[in-house]
Order: sequence, then structure tokens, then C-alpha cells
Amino acid sequence: MMAISLESIGLSVSSQPTAPSSTANTSFTTTVDSSPSPISGERDENNTHKTDWDMFWVSENAEKHPSGPSVALCELLEDHRWLLPKGRCLVAGCGNGHDAVYLARRGVNCVGIDFCEAAIEKAQKLLEQEGAASLGKLTFAVHDFLSFRPLLRFTLAYEHGLFSAIHPSQRQRWAETYARIIMPQGTLIVLLYPLIHRGGSPPYSVTMEECEHYLKRFFVLVRVDPNCRCIEGQEGNEIMSITKWDKGDVSPALRELISEKKWQLPAGKGLVPGCGRGYDAMFLASPTLHMTGADISPIAVETANKLRDDKQIPASLVEFKELDFFNFSVPEGKYQVAYDYTFFCALHPSMRASWGKRYGEIISPGGHLIALMFPLDKTPEERALGPPFLLSEDDYHKVLDDNFELIHIDPKCKTHSDRAGLEVITVWRRK
Repeated sequence: MMAISLESIGLSVSSQPTAPSSTANTSFTTTVDSSPSPISGERDENNTHKTDWDMFWVSENAEKHPSGPSVALCELLEDHRWLLPKGRCLVAGCGNGHDAVYLARRGVNCVGIDFCEAAIEKAQKLLEQEGAASLGKLTFAVHDFLSFRPLLRFTLAYEHGLFSAIHPSQRQRWAETYARIIMPQGTLIVLLYPLIHRGGSPPYSVTMEECEHYLKRFFVLVRVDPNCRCIEGQEGNEIMSITKWDKGDVSPALRELISEKKWQLPAGKGLVPGCGRGYDAMFLASPTLHMTGADISPIAVETANKLRDDKQIPASLVEFKELDFFNFSVPEGKYQVAYDYTFFCALHPSMRASWGKRYGEIISPGGHLIALMFPLDKTPEERALGPPFLLSEDDYHKVLDDNFELIHIDPKCKTHSDRAGLEVITVWRRK
């Protein structure tokens, strides 16, 4: 489930026609296993083309490569005012480093990776030209993206043409790598290129449908811009999309609470803020409990409604709406139950008091808030990084105790395997 206001981004952006996009890998050299790991029985097409990329970056054609950040990325951040999440950012297939430098200038702690040493040399020179102000925010390293193994996940990843540079046989690994290295609620920005059909060598022609096909197992599409700004001559050849990181199923802790421990759901109305694809809202819905899944993203709401229809769940049981949690009309009688997961952690800590107050406003006396706490604080020195922002049980007590009473807590609840020890499910009763 996703936070209402946080978009995990899959942005498809293009590499330029004069240059094939290089395949890169994220993370600091000391935290990554960069040894190649081709799929058994398959020819490693990416290594086959590595020589071509190496030759490109030392050729005269490299000098014709754009000497600035991608126009679509600038448009997203400057014109559309998309808010960059705090934390660590990966620029995969960073090439000459201009996009990574641009993100670092905007205050992001950034790592740029590429499997071509010549490209990283150009990026390092660019970094040196930027002066000491950027050195603490930006690191470049030679890595193969498909075999990347960071010890710490990234809150944001961005690529410009990497998808089209990777051989089509490797695209499933491409998506799996992003799912492994991006934090829950993290953001993937992909700028897809080229959309116009071309020959059988990189950059390979791509479509938004192909990109979404591989990402949909892990991410939810929440924004797509087929009219994103491009360099002159590339109009209609690029597309930008934004996706949310997604687990693809009901949270194990919620399923255990309702189905195994038989916690009795009330009759009436229920709400799931930041519903994403709506798995949890659909799970909670019943003939006696009408559920509303809310998300600030219209594409997320459209996706959830389609999934509900595909599952043949009646709209009379569960509906999905584009709503701002902090500013929508509360229905008569309020809600008798609400479920919160990966929403609290997506909000900046300065908004937590408003979060608690809002639940007090929308849940009726005697009603319940089911809060699945995640991610619990294991490394206090990283509390300022996010979203998702690390949290503790005490953080919930501080903002809920005035209006709610904690009646159930299970620190040993079932979790996804990669979240063991990071989740605790709780139930709070409205006073």
C-alpha cells in the first residue's frame, strides 16, 4: 500500500539518437557486488554491446551528446513542481553525469553509475568542474546495473534511456533489480526512448506498454506524460511515467489479524488512505462494511477500480476515490474503521500531529484505527532520511493518545520476508 501523497516513480526517458544509453549499476563501490551475473543459458547481450558503448564514449559522437540535464527532467521538477523525496538517489546509466549533477544541485544525495569507464571519467570531470559544493552530495562509480547489490536501498532512482539500452531478454531482470534496490514507497523515474521503431541494436525501440509490463509486478503507475518536453527533433519519441513501489497483495499482518486471529470488523463504513492498487480495501470490504480506498493519484485510483472490476467485486462493496486525506468532506456518521499502512511513514514528521488529529475527526466514537507500523526505527542516525521516515511506537502514541486508546499490539505479526522485524500491527479505539 502506498502513501496518499507519495509517488514511487517510474519515469521513462530517452537516450539521445546519437548515443546508445549505457547500462549502469547503483551504489557506492564499497557496498556493491558488481560481478556480472547473466541469466543461466542466455547470452549476455549487454556485455556484447559494452564494447560499442566504450567506443562511443571515447568517440567524437560523445561530444555531440547533450551537455546538460534532460529537458523532461527539468520540466518535471521546475515546471510541474514535482517534489523530490529526501534520502539517497541512484542515477542508473548516468553517462556523462549531467542528470546526476542536476539532481545533486537540487539537494539530493546522489550516486551515478554506468558500466562504461569512459562515461564515468567524463562524469568525474564534470563533477570536478562543479566545485566543492557538489562533492559531498554526488558520487560516480563503475557498476553493472543488473548485478547491483547495495547494502542500503534508495528512496529515488532515475534513468534516461537505460531500459532501451538493455537487451529485451534482460528486461525482467531490469525490473527485478529496481524492486530490490528501491525502498518501499520509493520513487522510480524512467524516461523512455526511442518510441519510434528502429533497428535491432541499442538503443532498442520501446513502448510505454512494454515498460509497464515489466514494472507492474512491483510498481503502480500513477503518472504518465506522453507530451513531456524533448530536445528539438525528438518530439513524440519520448514519454515520461511515474509509478509507486507496490507489494502486489494484501499485507500479511492485516490478513492474519482478520482471517486468523478473527478480529471482528465493525459494520458501517471504512477508509484506507493511500490505497495504491486497493488490495487492502478490497480485502476488508463486506456486505456489512462498505470500504473507500483513497489516493491523491488519479492513475492509482483508476488502476484500483480496474483491478476491482477484474476481480468482479461489486462497486457497492468498495469504491476508490481521488481524495486528499487532509481535506475532504467526511461522510455522515463518519468512518467506523480505518486502515493505515505506509501512509504515516510517508509523511514528513512535521505533519504527524495533523495526521493524528485528522483520524480523530473522521473516525466515530468507538470506531477503530488499524495501524501497521512500518518501518520501525532500527538505525536512529537515518531518522531524518525519507520518505519512508523511520518511526517508533512512541511516535504513534504522541499523536494518537489524545483521541485513541491502544487496545491491541502484535510485535510478532506476519510480514513480507524483507520486512521482518520492521512491522508491528496495532489497533486503536476512538475515545
